[in-house]
Amino acid sequence: MRIAIPFIKGRLAASFKDCKQFYIIDTVNHEIKEQQLLTPPLMELWLLPHWLQEHNVDIIIVGNANERSIGVIQKAGIKVISGAPDLTPEELIHKFITDT
Repeated sequence: MRIAIPFIKGRLAASFKDCKQFYIIDTVNHEIKEQQLLTPPLMELWLLPHWLQEHNVDIIIVGNANERSIGVIQKAGIKVISGAPDLTPEELIHKFITDT
């Protein structure tokens, strides 16, 4: 499973417009296998789903996202987990893979 987390300054970005990079994590059987930091070419909502698809993202974990943003991403077949707390990507992934 490949998970994306939008972040800025080492923490979850408050919104997509604040996001400068994505932390991309590959997990297998609840273990982190690979991690990478990617910078999208443009941070426009209408381009984001395609960019996430190009990087084979299955799930995106976000903090504050409006229904329109969530819908656009879900239409691309990417699961959206919204309402995540303001934590580091590592902390968020740990909570996600341990179901906490």
